[in-house]
Amino acid sequence: MESLSSRIRSSSIPRDYVKKRSVSHQFLGEDAAELFTKLVTVGRSLLSHSLAENKHVDFDEALHPTATLVSLAASSHNDAIEALVKGIHDHSVRRPKGIADAYVQAYLAAIDGRVYINTTRFEDVEKGADCTCSEALQFMPYIDEAIGTSLTTHFNAAYEKVKSFPLLSLPAELRLAVYSYALPRHKELILKTSPLERKGGRGGLGFEFFRVSKCINAEVTEYFYESRPLLFKCDNFRLCYGKARGLEFAMTAAKEIAVPTRHLLSSLIIQVTVFRLTIPNPIGSLVETTRLTDILNLFDNLKTIEVNFLSLYKEVYKTPLRSSAKRLAVWLIEAFPPSVEVSWTFDTCFVEQSIDEVRLALEDDSGTEAVSTFV
Repeated sequence: MESLSSRIRSSSIPRDYVKKRSVSHQFLGEDAAELFTKLVTVGRSLLSHSLAENKHVDFDEALHPTATLVSLAASSHNDAIEALVKGIHDHSVRRPKGIADAYVQAYLAAIDGRVYINTTRFEDVEKGADCTCSEALQFMPYIDEAIGTSLTTHFNAAYEKVKSFPLLSLPAELRLAVYSYALPRHKELILKTSPLERKGGRGGLGFEFFRVSKCINAEVTEYFYESRPLLFKCDNFRLCYGKARGLEFAMTAAKEIAVPTRHLLSSLIIQVTVFRLTIPNPIGSLVETTRLTDILNLFDNLKTIEVNFLSLYKEVYKTPLRSSAKRLAVWLIEAFPPSVEVSWTFDTCFVEQSIDEVRLALEDDSGTEAVSTFV
């Protein structure tokens, strides 16, 4: 029988498909000389025509230089090419080979009076997504300084005549109505505590419609994240028995959120599922509260925290279960920032005695009864 190791590997699967190539491995030598030739040729084409004539300029020849021109540029402009490569490495430009194509795409849109759109394209799937218009324009001032072109000036002159996006002329109330219709209907954003969980609330934010204008993108982002709470799911077994992986995944997921986006989140919901534990719940097995505190500190604009206690049982009358809920409530409140308003809700299966125990534990241990409310 043929072994797996002796079978011929499919040619459609690259051997290093799991390895992410660094910029230095993607862009050196001939690629740098080719990009230099493209940018210089595009710059010369723009200089030789007026702003009105540039609308009819064919950039196809400039974007596909011959091997002779590339070889000549590599031999006669070595210093400029080295400066270009250094800048690309320092700025970590994604797929720099497509900078010239992205610039021409943005320029042609601007000269036609349209707002350029960042489209995700893959010339080579193995190497990742190509450079977008915004990424190329952001890096263009350094290119002008490194190789002596004036591409940024030409683009700014063309972009001055671009009319604002029609949606921006509508009243703010109508714009928000459009955003609410187009955005996904998620009631909350889910903070991942497991690699198996899907990230919530990201599906609609990648629409090209929201990326045609920085102003629209900022409005949509602010509207989406300010109007939705962040949901953090946990249980007493993970938190009280040293199962810290959930907190580690939550910390990683929180750090992946952009800092400006984290600042927009002002409401947090902690959903706690209380299980019936068959082993003792020693104090020493509790996870350090600083771990949860570190997660909460990432969200510097939190104003309210709602803690929901859930149970899988119809009646919560067993002492171990009530004790577990009480310990977990104390553990949570010790990690909460003092300036945040905290509210507590309990599932109907929790009897009044259990709620009273948690309330007394909070008042005795934290003294936060003034900012905590029970439902």
